[in-house]
Amino acid sequence: MKVIAPCIYLLIVSTVLLNACTTQHMIEEEDYSGYLDHYDRMESLDFMKGSRWLSDDISSYEHILLDDIKVFPMMTLDQEQHRSTANQVANYLNEGLREATEKHGILATTPGPGTLRISPAITGIVSETQDLRPRQIVLPVAIARTLIQTATDRRPQVVKVFLEVKLIDSQTGELKGEILRKGIDSQSDKEEVTMEDIKALLDDWLEIYDEQISKIAATKTG
Repeated sequence: MKVIAPCIYLLIVSTVLLNACTTQHMIEEEDYSGYLDHYDRMESLDFMKGSRWLSDDISSYEHILLDDIKVFPMMTLDQEQHRSTANQVANYLNEGLREATEKHGILATTPGPGTLRISPAITGIVSETQDLRPRQIVLPVAIARTLIQTATDRRPQVVKVFLEVKLIDSQTGELKGEILRKGIDSQSDKEEVTMEDIKALLDDWLEIYDEQISKIAATKTG
């Protein structure tokens, strides 16, 4: 397995896909879900595409241990359709992130020295026209029912996806960073937000994740 110690900082950035091509909205306090512990010390990223806090020694890690993406808060049993869509999104990202990390030789399967645990969660998938935050729609989170279009209201629908990430030392459990990311994509005219509405955004995120790791790996082998 290749050791790519200096790349971890950029890898973390690509984990939340900070340069996705879809339109981004600035992060506001109302976007905080409670999944992360220290929103107060997070700083805005370039062009307000997200917020983060990283420890000074984050670049010392050499390998990545990926937790499965959580849906936060957990779905209740009366939200089966919402649960299904959220789980589809989580499974799609899980597969893509794990495949890219393994392909470039830095995926760890167990905790150990020099291994950073990445623990992500989907904290909201909502309709832009509702102007509701993830915490205002349902508890738990999640896939918002869109407004029915009328003859007098033809504004385009968009869907917002919230992803929050904890970065943890896999051996000690010490928190090493936190990241909040919000992505925007167009939405169909269906009453429910679907996987099809979100897939283009997720593909952008996964493509940039893979490209960033590939570039870093190339600099180490060149």
